Amino acid sequence: MPFNPDEKTENFNMEQLLEKKKKIDTLLQHKYTKWVTVMFTDLKGSTSLTEEEGDLALRTLIKDQNDIIHPIIKDYNGIYVKSIGDGTLSYFESGNDAVGAAIEIQRSAALYNQRVETSLPINLRIGLHTGNCIVEHNDVFGDVVNVAQRFESMANTGDICLSEETFNTLDEKNRHRCRYIKTANIKGKKETFKVYAAFWEKATTAIITADKSLAMPVLKIEREGHIPLTIPLKQEETLIGRTQQCEVRLNEPFVSRHHAHVFMLDNAYYVEDLQSQIGITVNGNKLNSCMLKHGDVIQIGPTIHITFLIPQKDDTITRSTQDRLRKDINTIVAQYEQEPYRLVVMRKDSEVQKRVITTDGLLIGRAGTCDIHLPEQSVSNKHAKVWCDNKGVYIVDLDSTNGVLLNGVRIHPHKPTKIALSDSIEIVPFKLKILASSSGDESPSL
Repeated sequence: MPFNPDEKTENFNMEQLLEKKKKIDTLLQHKYTKWVTVMFTDLKGSTSLTEEEGDLALRTLIKDQNDIIHPIIKDYNGIYVKSIGDGTLSYFESGNDAVGAAIEIQRSAALYNQRVETSLPINLRIGLHTGNCIVEHNDVFGDVVNVAQRFESMANTGDICLSEETFNTLDEKNRHRCRYIKTANIKGKKETFKVYAAFWEKATTAIITADKSLAMPVLKIEREGHIPLTIPLKQEETLIGRTQQCEVRLNEPFVSRHHAHVFMLDNAYYVEDLQSQIGITVNGNKLNSCMLKHGDVIQIGPTIHITFLIPQKDDTITRSTQDRLRKDINTIVAQYEQEPYRLVVMRKDSEVQKRVITTDGLLIGRAGTCDIHLPEQSVSNKHAKVWCDNKGVYIVDLDSTNGVLLNGVRIHPHKPTKIALSDSIEIVPFKLKILASSSGDESPSL
């Protein structure tokens, strides 16, 4: 029946219609729009595989791929949406679950390739992006899906590429698995995107021992008002910050809890700012991350300088320089491995605690988080700190209420003081004594 505009069968009111549309849009937004992390996987080399082995071989490989991917997505609370050619589309309500699933998928594919020893390996690349998208009947639509696919296309075989939006949703553990790689343009987008990579396989590095000390780099830490320290990089990652979990602990107020870290990747060392408040500079340039070279200086704030040192093997380094570096690093390694000094805490001639003194130091105080916990009201929460380097042992009073007595004389707050083995240290009502490692475990007479 043709519509007659003059026929007043219903009172059309534009404002009422717009209000109804607003309510419908709100309902659609709440019911069908979700904040998710979208994951794309792609089977690399499928086109050449079809040409060389035929369609059946490709279909078999896709089945093996799906047998790996589907259970992992389910285990990590994800929703498998569909296959797209030889790839897959999934989404997760948690970025941590998405990264965990992507890492597990790459590891499982690598194990499959080793176990089966086939000429048809499962070589995957994975892309992740996070944002609002429409989720309907276990399908996803929207710009987030398109961007996730672009990140997958940027990945190489075995890689996991993720956006800054995904990285920002991760907890501390998963952030440590990821590295900023580059800033890139994405087709169809005016803005640039930061690209991160999630690493699922540890770098294969030889265990460094004293007889191979020329291969071991070190961090030389220079801080205003502190004795310089030199720390060998005996691990794949060295965390720098204010918490006790950090291998390089810095108690300056401008240092973040987890400020930066130095890590090894593909036989090279890098430094990365862990989204600290004031950042880091390398050789005077403010950077998020960069590869380190011998002599590079990492600066944190106005008073902390950390120099990356590694012996050079090229012809520009003289033999005398190599010998000096070998001697210095051997001394450092020996210091770490032999545990040269111990701190003994006594009260009324009874031993209370005994701890090995490290270059990181031992924090002494009433707070339960201190390395040496002294639960007495006369002791300040953070009373003092003791540490060592290759020249000896030092103590500093952290502006405590009752101070630190060295041989009966109160030491100056915040000024590091070197301690001799014969010295007597008092933090009322406790007495402290330094023992050399050769002194054995006998309790000292104080």
